Amino acid sequence: MAKNENYSVVDNVRIYTLDYLMNGDLQEGDLEALLNDRGLKYSLIVNMFKFSEHKLSAQEIINKIKTDNSWLKKYHWTKRQLQSYEEILEKIYYNIYRYSGNELKSNVQWFIIQYGLSVKS
Repeated sequence: MAKNENYSVVDNVRIYTLDYLMNGDLQEGDLEALLNDRGLKYSLIVNMFKFSEHKLSAQEIINKIKTDNSWLKKYHWTKRQLQSYEEILEKIYYNIYRYSGNELKSNVQWFIIQYGLSVKS
């Protein structure tokens, strides 16, 4: 797995750090990589697992995503982790797409519904 300070490479896909995605100062080529390959989706999912303190490697997560999205629901996070991650997603979607208002909220909710972990009660 190749590395630099802003991303690592897994299966020829850049997996960006949350800090880099949130700071709003993407380097040349990174925005294109995020939008044109699966970089953003995979980055957000891999970081979601780190954020929720699950110990899967990026390679394991990507291998599973490629075959079956439903396995994501086998993992859990707390309501607080979910709410915090939604705030992070809002910052990232704003920085990358310049979404705001309802468009921002609906894209964050779509991601959580599509890829989010189950919430512990």
